[in-house]
Amino acid sequence: MLILMPQYLFRSKPIYIPPHAYTPRYFSSKLQVTATAYSCEAQQTDSTPHITASGAKCQPGVMAVSRDLLKTIPYGSKVWMDGEELVVLDTMHRRWRRRVDIVMPSRGAAIRFGVRRTYIEWESTK
Repeated sequence: MLILMPQYLFRSKPIYIPPHAYTPRYFSSKLQVTATAYSCEAQQTDSTPHITASGAKCQPGVMAVSRDLLKTIPYGSKVWMDGEELVVLDTMHRRWRRRVDIVMPSRGAAIRFGVRRTYIEWESTK
């Protein structure tokens, strides 16, 4: 796809925008949640620190959701939070509600992330 921008907007040549950069994303829902972070260490997880609840490898880019959210955002769903694309592959303890947990590469990065109130958006699987 070639998109030509009017010359009067730019004082240079027209811009080529690749097709993947122009594809709009459609979200089915937007929800405010409490976001925290963790790393794949035995102190922060159960007895299998490198395996998620879905059986996938624990690595950055993975999101754990509270069990109430798992009903509407199933395993394998793509979720966007603060412009970052994450994949739901893990669940949190049953005591948490409207909460997500992001996998970070190190314990220090998880501590720097802290606790935040933010919005998540996800694509409809229907």
